[in-house]
Amino acid sequence: MLVGGAAFGHDGRYARLLGADAWAPDARTAADRLARGPLPPPPRDHVTSADLPHLADQEYTFVFRSRRELVRTVFDGLLDRYPPMRDYTALQREHTAEDLDHVVEYLATALYVDDRDLFAGFMSWTASILAARGVPAVSLLPALTLLGERLRDFPRALALLSAGAEAVRDAEAVRHAGAARGEEAARDGETIRGAEAIRGPGAVRGGVAGERGADGAEPAARTAGEDAR
Repeated sequence: MLVGGAAFGHDGRYARLLGADAWAPDARTAADRLARGPLPPPPRDHVTSADLPHLADQEYTFVFRSRRELVRTVFDGLLDRYPPMRDYTALQREHTAEDLDHVVEYLATALYVDDRDLFAGFMSWTASILAARGVPAVSLLPALTLLGERLRDFPRALALLSAGAEAVRDAEAVRHAGAARGEEAARDGETIRGAEAIRGPGAVRGGVAGERGADGAEPAARTAGEDAR
């Protein structure tokens, strides 16, 4: 079986974990691979579960089967843990429920393939989407905390949630740093424009770059005693 696309990881790592015989990043590469001949058959004695021994802990199974209950529990808990949610409109609450469903879905997927980066990357992306909507990304943190409380007996899930929370904090720190730089640049621009309005553009530039005066002489020459008249 040949699979393709970024959903299996930038290098196809998840394709191999899920038992695919080959992976291609795009349709052209897939066509070229198939043109070279048939894919090699998998070993007869190969058992896919042998590639995923971590699934024996049943964490993935619990999260996958409890997905709806987990979303409902976290949604209800956020009404207490994140007070601004109490004033959400019906549409905003619907979006929140959808976001929580995606979080639990990705948590289950990351548990299945045992990959922290998968969940952390998703949480970082989600933080950027919320910021674009005007919703503070830190609102994700109480949701992750509530999930952790519900999954307190599952160490792999807790490790993933911790990595996700760290990714959210990092994304928020980067956003704040970018906003601060933007504000500083805006203040500098206002300062320059204000100085030009008071002294005139030539005065401001002359003080910095040493432009020639109205008589064409260098400022240093006039300072040396030449009569500008």
